[in-house]
Amino acid sequence: MDTSGSSVELERTIVHETGHLIFLKPGTDDTTEYADAFNEEFPPGADYSADAFVTEYAASSLEDGGEDIAESWAMFVFGDTEFAGDADEDGDLDVVEPDTQAAQKVAFFEDYPELVDLADQIRQNAGV
Repeated sequence: MDTSGSSVELERTIVHETGHLIFLKPGTDDTTEYADAFNEEFPPGADYSADAFVTEYAASSLEDGGEDIAESWAMFVFGDTEFAGDADEDGDLDVVEPDTQAAQKVAFFEDYPELVDLADQIRQNAGV
């Protein structure tokens, strides 16, 4: 992990990587019920399009969807803040357009009160 960038990018990266821990069973490559439900609703394997993925990086794990759920989680946590990130490096925060599959992926986590609470705690600890 590159820690030489801004603290904003570091915070977002930590949330993304924590997503991998949330969505994989400890010590295995097996997915948790969250990832299973996410992959059932949004099957991995699609080519990148801005309407289908929150970032280009989210489309990079075509076999298991691991980056898709981790990037969607990070966008759920920080979507409307400076911590949303700039994955395409165009100088603007990444945004998810409403009424797209990408927006549905971000909203997926709202069905899990424990993940909503965790996201709230992360935002509070990050000061956003």
